[in-house]
Amino acid sequence: MNVASRVICMLEGRVVLDRPAAGVTRDEITKAYFGLHHRADEDRSAS
Repeated sequence: MNVASRVICMLEGRVVLDRPAAGVTRDEITKAYFGLHHRADEDRSAS
């Protein structure tokens, strides 16, 4: 069932995921929504 054509996920006021819905996995949405991907990026830039 398609309910949206695009997925936009925000974390702390920033867009962390913005793609056509057909190309996004549930795992990617979960990671973006809970900040898992976002935190990993910050950890790498801090090193």
